[in-house]
Amino acid sequence: MSKGKSGNDLVLTIDMEFQAQVEKIMQEELIASIQKPHTNLLDTAFVVAMEPKTGRILAM
Repeated sequence: MSKGKSGNDLVLTIDMEFQAQVEKIMQEELIASIQKPHTNLLDTAFVVAMEPKTGRILAM
């Protein structure tokens, strides 16, 4: 086993305002979907919003 060492700094690209909007939309859509017939197993949803040209993660 080797000892850990410092690396390059991590730069996050998540836009907190956009993240909050995405979370709100996902919650609304999940609640609306659960109320539809034949969705008794639906209880979770995941989303990742990425800028396709750069690969930057905008919301997760």
